[in-house]
Amino acid sequence: MGIELLRIKNIRNLSNLELVPHRSFNLICGANGSGKTSLLEAINLLGVGRSFRSNQPAQYITHLKESCEVFGEAGAADLPSMRLGISKSRSGDSVVRINGENVRGAAELANYLPLQIITPSSIDLIEGGAKGRRNFLDWGVFHVEPQFITWWRDSQKLLRQRGAALKQIPYGASAEAENVLSVWDREIAKTTDRIQVARLGYLKLFKSLFNAHYSDIVPGADIEFQFRRGWPEGLDLIDAFRNSRERDVKLGYTQYGPHKADIKIKVDGRAADDVLSRGQKKILVCALKCLQAKILQQEKAKTCVFLVDDLAAELDLENQKRLCGILQELSSQVFITAVSPELLLPALEGKAYKMFHVERGALSAS
Repeated sequence: MGIELLRIKNIRNLSNLELVPHRSFNLICGANGSGKTSLLEAINLLGVGRSFRSNQPAQYITHLKESCEVFGEAGAADLPSMRLGISKSRSGDSVVRINGENVRGAAELANYLPLQIITPSSIDLIEGGAKGRRNFLDWGVFHVEPQFITWWRDSQKLLRQRGAALKQIPYGASAEAENVLSVWDREIAKTTDRIQVARLGYLKLFKSLFNAHYSDIVPGADIEFQFRRGWPEGLDLIDAFRNSRERDVKLGYTQYGPHKADIKIKVDGRAADDVLSRGQKKILVCALKCLQAKILQQEKAKTCVFLVDDLAAELDLENQKRLCGILQELSSQVFITAVSPELLLPALEGKAYKMFHVERGALSAS
């Protein structure tokens, strides 16, 4: 899918903006603070129901406005266009509409507008904690396994219920803990089995395609991905819950489970964060996100929309060209920001693109 029409209302300094983008590359140029990244933020809101810069709508809704809206028409060559829309109030209330009908939530939007985002903070996929890598893995599983979102929601609900129960149990009351928690433990374990199978299946495919297509992304480096399920090896989840029950009660939260899973990224047997330079980490992260788009294309015949913030600051020219070449091969629609077009045009030589200029929240096509 690609965006054919985009309307943005009341997101930061973008008060009322309309954009008809190119099906391939779109350059969004302008000075710092002009609204370039806010445009990407609006597309992200349309695709996943949230901003990549703030969890608080009041932070990105235009000053003195009560709500923001993003509307888009998205389509593919062999499919009719879909009308997607989301509005957010300062209190956080959302209305999501697809083809004029209200839908349950933002997961529906993600099905129609798969997004990958590359920003300066994307390097956290390597340098940051487990949550970012777990979210990365689950993005891929969500898009290829239709039941995954249901299993994931069930697990989150059960973990919240177990957490609430933990807070009601006095520390040291082991018999009460056994009686109260065993029910939640069994239900979480059932749901976790499904999540685990889906995650492992996706990661197997991911590893295979990485070795086939991107193993040389960092020359001379042997890159591998190791799954950590979220509880000690050698134990099933029920046993892990039982062994940690006393400490769970003391802490008031569940230490083990699918919400603690991780992917360890290794280079020559060592943590990638310790081995790779910052530039190598950046191009590796780009490759990993492109690989997810490739899997989506292969498994579901869908294309991703890529949002790339300040590409020239993130990669040298050689790697800019390399990334743009991969994105072209993926048939992806791409939105790239830069302070000046001269910073991006060399990387786009020979490629179709459309250029836009943003100034004080106003957009013009060049």
